[in-house]
Amino acid sequence: MIKVLSLLLFYLLHISYIIYAYHVDQLKIIDSVTGYLFILFHLSFIIYWYLFKKHLFSFKHIVICSLLYIGSPPLFENDHYRYIWEGKVLAAGENPYTNAPNAKKLDSIVYSKRHEIAYNKLTTIYPPLAQVYFFIVSPFNYRWALIIMQMISCLLVLYLFKNLFTVQRELIVLITPFLFKEFIQSIHLDIVAVVLLFYFIQKKWFLTGILLSFLTKIISILCLPFYLIEALFHSRKDTYNILCIGILMLGILYLYPASRSFSSGGEAFIKTWFWNSLLGTPLIALGLEQSSVRIILISCFVGIYILLCCYHIKEKGTYTDFYNTFSFYILFLFSPVLHPWYLLWPLIFIKNHKYYYYFIAVSFLAYFPYLN
Repeated sequence: MIKVLSLLLFYLLHISYIIYAYHVDQLKIIDSVTGYLFILFHLSFIIYWYLFKKHLFSFKHIVICSLLYIGSPPLFENDHYRYIWEGKVLAAGENPYTNAPNAKKLDSIVYSKRHEIAYNKLTTIYPPLAQVYFFIVSPFNYRWALIIMQMISCLLVLYLFKNLFTVQRELIVLITPFLFKEFIQSIHLDIVAVVLLFYFIQKKWFLTGILLSFLTKIISILCLPFYLIEALFHSRKDTYNILCIGILMLGILYLYPASRSFSSGGEAFIKTWFWNSLLGTPLIALGLEQSSVRIILISCFVGIYILLCCYHIKEKGTYTDFYNTFSFYILFLFSPVLHPWYLLWPLIFIKNHKYYYYFIAVSFLAYFPYLN
């Protein structure tokens, strides 16, 4: 009886969240009531999991529930509008690295949600492989393009579920709201980059994984120095290969963004973007200038990252997964820009550490600025 009740509540909570997403999408506004409802859902789900975690149900119900999110409107997000637009720009033979969404040159492209694209004066920040992914759905209108990308994301999320949770499977239920919301409903690109990295690491082709992931979302470059340090102590061949890949990736970074102007999305993101920073926001509240805060944050990150590399050398390249995980933690801590979906990255390196899953389960705290 309790197991049946647990299953019914699982569906009820997720269905209520999907209905809530439709409601917010229709309102086109986030007020205090909708914000409180969002927080209430997450708190209710955490309480639900705590009460019923010992009454597990078949994985097929996780699959069915994930499918319910396909077709629902992304909540508090606008990245998907740009994803689909840039695929259409490529299909039209134009360059998203030199043409911003507001460019009159692109007026011939038919796209019903063009007016919804945020920062439409800025060109793309997404690497080449991401553009290929966007191109796949370019023949379809907005609605069907979104659904197809949600279906792809759903498959990738389920792949992670089946391959990451080999020991603590009860934690799957705990983080379904986070993964379903961010990567099925909102189709954030990180799911593609992370699955590429995870898949090839599992196949022992970590260099291929880092490179393909980097060409989708450049954040994977954080892993490379720790793999290099490990290789220095264990494999001359891997050391050579990593150095070659590293030079290639640095070359891509040097050439990126293609447009050296303020209208370049990559340039703006690197030099001026500031959003929801974990430490930066309180520092600005204390009266520091944003430019000074960026320097402080970046300096702290670089300093601690170098220190981690030194410790990894001292330990002769052991515990590489730990150092990869910690590097993402300090990135979240010191980044001038922090979005909740970034929390996916350490997941593939710290597979059996339950406290991390509790951490991402309460990631709704990072959404507070969205509700302002």
